[in-house]
Amino acid sequence: MNFQFPEVTECKVTHVHVRREFRGKDSGVPAFDLSFSKEGSNELLDLIDPALRTTLYFNAAADQGQAAMPDVLAVLPNLRVPKLNAGKFKYGDKDKWKGFRFVLDYGLGDAQSNIDVADTTVQVVEFECKEGGSCVIKWKVSFEADKLSDELRGRLTGLTDETVFIQLIPSSNVQQASGKQAKVPESEEDKDATDLFREAHGDDSDADADADADSEDSSDSPE
Repeated sequence: MNFQFPEVTECKVTHVHVRREFRGKDSGVPAFDLSFSKEGSNELLDLIDPALRTTLYFNAAADQGQAAMPDVLAVLPNLRVPKLNAGKFKYGDKDKWKGFRFVLDYGLGDAQSNIDVADTTVQVVEFECKEGGSCVIKWKVSFEADKLSDELRGRLTGLTDETVFIQLIPSSNVQQASGKQAKVPESEEDKDATDLFREAHGDDSDADADADADSEDSSDSPE
């Protein structure tokens, strides 16, 4: 998951949804879904997927022979297919990723004045590509707010259409919370078919294999 804003970043709150998060049979705890958008260079697409920018944009001048500057990120201002879906695309099939720290920075130089929430869930919703090399990305941050004071919750409810400054920092244990294809742990990815078979059938499979090998050796030996 590349999506993150480790440095304080300007963006716009497009919607605030207040709800209750239920845990079993309890009465639930207050929770928020904050929707954001940010417009800027199409390099923002690299935060979603590094392949998107070169897939959707190209440099017409460079294709006509204009020399590129060495060691400079390629400028791709032109849409490859301007009429494709009017440049608007959904992303991720509702995939959600849990394990982000969300900070709403009020710029007062005092961490106590910020809203700082650990273990939030992030969903990249959609993006819009524009001719000239700009784009708009949209995402959602969700979290339980039972540990926030009434004053801080009140601040959050009035953020719609406001320009804010945030940080979105992934922890060392970001995991896919929902979506069609959950992330496979690295330890599982490294296992081959033999390892998986042994886990499913136990170590007896090794013993059976050894027994078969001994049987073949005895049948091959001269009487």
